[in-house]
Amino acid sequence: MALDVGAGSPVEKQFGGLILMSGGWPNWPHAVSEKRVRTDNFAKPFRVLVAHGKGDRVVPHAAGKSVAKALEPVSSVEFLEFDGKHQIPEAVVNAVSEFLGS
Repeated sequence: MALDVGAGSPVEKQFGGLILMSGGWPNWPHAVSEKRVRTDNFAKPFRVLVAHGKGDRVVPHAAGKSVAKALEPVSSVEFLEFDGKHQIPEAVVNAVSEFLGS
């Protein structure tokens, strides 16, 4: 949902970054897609943190990698993969804290 709002829907104020956890491209009608990312929603510089478990069975790991790769040309992307499933381990909590603090 953060990806669709941040990069898919028009917004009044630009975002400085996105934090995406165990997500991929939304599949609802008119959602943001790899071919339709609104870069005008992004402030400059724009940063993205994508965290995804290698063993995620809810949203495949490849889905998170696809999002990170698609956003690389328009933003600074950090892709944090971890050994785990559809969860938020301590390493991700620490990365989010660091991302927000910098």
